[in-house]
Amino acid sequence: MIGPSLGKTSAVGLACALLLAPGARAAEPAQTWATQMRTAMGTLWTVEVRAEHPSQALDKAFAEIRRLDGTLSTYKADSEMSALNRDAGGPGVLLSAETRELVGRAVAHARNSGGAFDPTVGALMRAWGFRTQDYRVPDEATLQAARSRVGFRHLHLEASGRIRIDKAGVELDLGAIGKGFAVDRALSILRQAGATAGRVDAGGNQGVFGPPPIGTVWQFGIRHPRREAALLGVLALASGSISTSGDAERGFWRDGVRYGHVVDPRTGQPVRDCLSVTVTGPSAEVADALSTTLYVLGPDHGIPYLAGLPGYAACWVLPGPDADHWRIRSSPGFPALLGAPPSELAS
Repeated sequence: MIGPSLGKTSAVGLACALLLAPGARAAEPAQTWATQMRTAMGTLWTVEVRAEHPSQALDKAFAEIRRLDGTLSTYKADSEMSALNRDAGGPGVLLSAETRELVGRAVAHARNSGGAFDPTVGALMRAWGFRTQDYRVPDEATLQAARSRVGFRHLHLEASGRIRIDKAGVELDLGAIGKGFAVDRALSILRQAGATAGRVDAGGNQGVFGPPPIGTVWQFGIRHPRREAALLGVLALASGSISTSGDAERGFWRDGVRYGHVVDPRTGQPVRDCLSVTVTGPSAEVADALSTTLYVLGPDHGIPYLAGLPGYAACWVLPGPDADHWRIRSSPGFPALLGAPPSELAS
């Protein structure tokens, strides 16, 4: 799933010479903006940063992203995730503390959401063909067999430091939380490298800090889930993270029915009463997990769920009576969408 590094870098900066009077304080080191795009975790990543040495900061951030890809990928045979999945039904695998803690947080999300979020949903994704893009509607026997291999309760974090999957065929995939975790780590690396502002974009998962190159706040276009290249509106954030889950890019039509790739682990069926969910909050990792969770829960259950998570807010795009209409429903605290069509808004 890992493509070639694109390695495209651009930098824009303004240098000025200052004449200092005797005893005057030296000017702060000049900082410039630089942007680079590379492929990792099956996604095109874009990182932009303002720093005294932006190229070095970018290299460090991408090195961290590549490291995490090598650890968390289920497509790399030598990753920790692959080793754990091969051991399913066995005695367990001793993983790094970092990975073990991330698995622990994923299990906590699953437990707190009543299974709406579940990092063991892989068998269902395969049954529907979402892993291979060989899309199909599984028969009942196939679906039931897949459901028998799904359930976060099959994961055991043991006191010895091992993680054990107690049933063969159950597979752990941190894809619904891992990219957000990598975004958070890359942002931290940029700050450690002396950056005063930056953005890490992993497609549906983004994080920002400091002022952007132009203006005072970062702006994010919220894509229309059914109209290519169209936007529902623009979201403005000064800092924090944003994560969107939707079925626009991965899904299929069969007999007039749209099947998106977000599957409800509790039923084994793709969610059909939601088009997309966008979550904002301080942590990209948490926003990543929440966008999937809230997509499955829907606003009626999702808004009360968010009440226990201060600092996070969400916006659901819901189907209307036909393909040309939709509804937007937001939780308290979600920023207003700039330019959103008023006739389509519903609180």
